[in-house]
Amino acid sequence: SLGAPRAVVPPRPTIPSFPKDGRLRVSAIESDRFLGRGWGRPEEPFRWTEGHEAELLFRLDERRGRVLFVRLKPFLVSGRLDTQRVDVSINGRPVAAWSLRAPGETVRSAFLPADALADENVVSFGLPDAAPPSRFTGGPDDRELAVAVEWADRRRPEALPDTLDFTQAAAVPLLGEGWSRIEGPFRWTEGS
Repeated sequence: SLGAPRAVVPPRPTIPSFPKDGRLRVSAIESDRFLGRGWGRPEEPFRWTEGHEAELLFRLDERRGRVLFVRLKPFLVSGRLDTQRVDVSINGRPVAAWSLRAPGETVRSAFLPADALADENVVSFGLPDAAPPSRFTGGPDDRELAVAVEWADRRRPEALPDTLDFTQAAAVPLLGEGWSRIEGPFRWTEGS
């Protein structure tokens, strides 16, 4: 007897190495191989996350700590959906929590520690506030949107400067949550 037929399991696709220049344009078709669950179709110059989790996949040739920078903009509806939270983890280990409250594009960062990295890596973006635009506009778009991502960049950590001018663009990735936009020669702290 031949027995029960065996299920054919397709081979797992090879996770590619991060681009040599460090930047991954998420909206580019070539980026599809870096994207796991939770991504929509490209919409130049970005790609929306769809659902409550999105994954970024990449291979590393060396396991050294890196900083992941992501340029993104949140799906917000004034007075109804005022915050998009993004919980970032690498291979299941939480590394950052972002709260996006401004409608424009921003660059956020997360440190990926060497001891959390593997040969093949999964950065997960937990998106608890994802919601369909149709809930707010009555239109036909029922995708659960959270953030539109333009690019992701992986860099070596840089030494902090002796002095940091909060009004310079170079300070933005270092500021984290709770800072206003530049107002003349300063920024306000915001929130509690």
